[in-house]
Amino acid sequence: MPIHSMRLTESVRRKLLQSLLAVSLGVLAACGGGGDDSPSATVQVATWTASQSDLNEDLSALGIAKPNPATFQNQTFRQIARIAVGGTNIRVKFSNKYGATPLTLDKVRIAKSIGAAAIDVSSDQPVTFSGATALTLAAGQELWSDPIKLSVDAQAHLAVSIFTQQATIATAHRFSNTSTYVATGDQTSTSTLSAAASSTSSSSYFMSEIDVERTAPTRVIVAFGDSITDGNASTTNAYLAYPDQLANRARAKDPNLSVVNAGLGGNRWLNDVFGTKGLERFASDALGVSGVSDVIILLGVNDLGFSLLYPTQVVTADQVIAAATTVIAQAKAKNVRVFMGTITPFKGAFYYTDAGEAKRQAINAWIRTNKDIAGVVDFDKAMQDPSDPLSLSAALQSGDHLHPNDAGYGQMAATVDLSAL
Repeated sequence: MPIHSMRLTESVRRKLLQSLLAVSLGVLAACGGGGDDSPSATVQVATWTASQSDLNEDLSALGIAKPNPATFQNQTFRQIARIAVGGTNIRVKFSNKYGATPLTLDKVRIAKSIGAAAIDVSSDQPVTFSGATALTLAAGQELWSDPIKLSVDAQAHLAVSIFTQQATIATAHRFSNTSTYVATGDQTSTSTLSAAASSTSSSSYFMSEIDVERTAPTRVIVAFGDSITDGNASTTNAYLAYPDQLANRARAKDPNLSVVNAGLGGNRWLNDVFGTKGLERFASDALGVSGVSDVIILLGVNDLGFSLLYPTQVVTADQVIAAATTVIAQAKAKNVRVFMGTITPFKGAFYYTDAGEAKRQAINAWIRTNKDIAGVVDFDKAMQDPSDPLSLSAALQSGDHLHPNDAGYGQMAATVDLSAL
């Protein structure tokens, strides 16, 4: 080899070594070495979610009336959210997704809840929007608040108090399994709402997500489904829906796992009513959640059962499978892992039919053999009555042969393999 070529090679090698040394020093600095005290990267992740639907939907076929009254007038309503993981710089997303007119929230404040309608006043802070203390959302609009400088621990309870002179009630999480407290006038900073009463609908209003800022890498697991995911028939204010009990298990295993609930009572894959159909809302309520890494899907029993109430909306097993296949592909395109839950037994429920059962068996067989998902959560087998596998275990159901009781939701949570997450 000519001498000038050898010298060129040595020069390149020296430059390469210098570059590698610089990179190494940079890595050490990023890890806290080298005397660099610069902060680690932070990220906003979801710590609480509530899927929204239209309270003015026509649910007369199920005997469910529209809200009465249909407005808040000169009232404060305080709603409680138990968060999954702790962090700082909280932000809250507000929604007028189903409103037909603008929605004005005249004042919003946030504080740590200390039980029922009581707050820790020392933690009480305003929630602002580009610096403003009032918020007006156009019909269909959703908006994040400014970051709120408040540090919270995992599984803390936050109280969001909203005062409005007048607001039409449309966008809400219909079955929240938590009490919303309502009082007259602006009592957003009051330690305990005077003349407070639990909302008769047990709904939460206009609030769809809470994020926290974290430095530790955090996986966000979205439980996506219908009323069984939502926790219908679980004890009010006890946080015993299966995602809540799964969050308890996750917290004990790894403090960097955030489990949030995107269940929506009555929801279906293929038809609206009881909220936007799952095939459409998956994009916002699952893939649109901040930091989502995994989704556990349990949906389909209402598609099978509601055909008795809506005869023009009968669906086949293949149609349900096609809808699930579509959202699985959407998730994979965003590097989000999907775990499919088998549909739980519903023999004895008010809308059970042999035809619906046959479809459930076909869908579950497809789920159990699916090679395009990260895993199967066999809720069906976990919840079966050993003497009648088409029915829920008597010890695990609430009495309607459709929804689990608190113990049943605990069994569902225990069925999820945390090591897979």
